[in-house]
Amino acid sequence: MISGFALELKNNHNVDISTLENCYFQIYQQELFDETETMYVFTEQNAVDTLADQFSDLDLIEEVHELLLFEELKVYEKFPDYGWKGKRYYMYRELVAPFKILAGEEVQIKMAALQMEEDLIAYDNTKQTYYVDRNVKELIEGYANAYEIHVEFL
Repeated sequence: MISGFALELKNNHNVDISTLENCYFQIYQQELFDETETMYVFTEQNAVDTLADQFSDLDLIEEVHELLLFEELKVYEKFPDYGWKGKRYYMYRELVAPFKILAGEEVQIKMAALQMEEDLIAYDNTKQTYYVDRNVKELIEGYANAYEIHVEFL
């Protein structure tokens, strides 16, 4: 998993236009990895920390997020609540729990995967890793026990 950081700006800016222009200038002075309307993604935490310090008195920052970045990802219906797609796929690290299915009979694994599907956020085929809401970890473990398979949360 590749990690990144997002600086999320507020939609309603209470600063004058020249101050706002200066803020955007500061953002683009850093090594910007990707962006959406209000989200600016960086691979280095020090870039986000620097900007957060510079903008602290302006009440511009909604939140700073730690992200997981993916080149390819199979996403499920719940994905938009946990991330978004820009140049790559992004998920909020603090909201998700990654796990792998490590062992079990093939039929049991397929049945468990079908049962788990309604709780899945995404699946990373290259790393064979599933992502669920961190609050359903016990439910996934319960499915694993019921289907006699072995899962490991990362």
